Parts: sequence; structure tokens; C-alpha cells
Amino acid sequence: MRSIRIVAFAALMLLLPVGMASADLGEDFEPGGIALLGSGSLYYDLGSILDSSSQYNSWSLSLGPEVDFLFQRNSTFYLAPYFAYSSRQLNSSNITRSMYYGAVLGFLGYLVPDSKAMNGLVPALGVAIGFELDPGVGDKVSGVETTDSSLYTYVDLMIPVRFYYFINDRLAPYLSIVPRVWYEVGAINSSGSPVTLTFAQRVYMDVGIYFGMSLWVPRKKISL
Repeated sequence: MRSIRIVAFAALMLLLPVGMASADLGEDFEPGGIALLGSGSLYYDLGSILDSSSQYNSWSLSLGPEVDFLFQRNSTFYLAPYFAYSSRQLNSSNITRSMYYGAVLGFLGYLVPDSKAMNGLVPALGVAIGFELDPGVGDKVSGVETTDSSLYTYVDLMIPVRFYYFINDRLAPYLSIVPRVWYEVGAINSSGSPVTLTFAQRVYMDVGIYFGMSLWVPRKKISL
């Protein structure tokens, strides 16, 4: 019996630090913590690889970092700048390019089914407003590089819906579905002249679907 007690006591001492080191999802959503998120994409289309006469190719790059600040339990404000660039080449004489960048300020509320869990699904719903610039970067038409003085500016209203899946207590890939209504504040064409549009011509709507990764740093980790 004595040897059993000694083994049980030793096992308890070994497990105690593990229990103290383990954390739960509830800590991630306490006020004062932060979350670091990021999504991005790189697309490259080489065109026809069997047709030696084909010169078609296109590529695009997008980056979307984000920082979330927990101001109260299960609620965050977030700031998310973003950037995208694309180039589409039909042949060596004709290339279409585009670029845009902006930033989003938003709010998210989280539904944490079990704050004591160490993994699992956490949905979120929010509202956000954004500002976007779409400057001209010039194209290549019939072998001649063109100048593009255009500048389009937009204000966006978004209703982000997210689904985080915590693979452990701090790391969570996520899916974000973002319906967006955007209003064209100003439009300058490629020659640099303002474009006159009606209100109806300035209002647009789209839906974006994004995949990303998030790292959660609770308040007590920051204080260390």
C-alpha cells in the first residue's frame, strides 16, 4: 500500500505542472487580450504550357493582416489594412494591371460554447466600416505603356460572419464570409478628369469569402 501511495503521489506531482500549464478558450476572450490574424493569396496562371505560341499569363497577390483588441469579454474591436495587385497578360503587347488598398475598422462579438474547452468551433458576428483606394497603375496596349491617372475611392459597410476552429487553446484557422455594400465617394478617370455619376451608379454590393489563421494572446500573457 505504501508503494502504491508513493507512485500515486509521484504521478500527481508530475501531472500538476501540466494542469497548471494548460489553458482554456475562455482566457482568449477576456478583456485586455489581443488576437493577431492574417490572410493572403498568391495566384499565378501560366496559361497554355503545350502551345508555344501562347503568351497568356496572369497573377495576383493579396495581403490582409489584422489586429483584434478585446475591450470586454467576448467582444473585440479590430483594425485590418489590406492590399492587392493583379496583372493579366494576353500577350507581350497587351497587359492589364490593377491595384487597390485600404483599411477596415470593425467590431466582433463571439459565441463561445464552452469557455473551459481547449479546442473547438467559435462563431462570431460583427459590423465594420472600411475605406478603399483604387489608383491607376497603367497598362500596356499594343506594345505601348500607358499612363493611368485614375483614382477611385470607396466607403464600405460590412457584416462579417466568421467561424474560428481552435486546434488548441491559442491557434485557430478561420473562415470569414463578408457581405459588403460599398459607395463610390469619388471617381477620376485615366486622364485625371472627375467622373460624374448618379447616386444609383455609385452603390455596389458583393460578398467575399476568406480563409486565414489567428493567434490569440490573452491578457495575462501580455502582462508577462
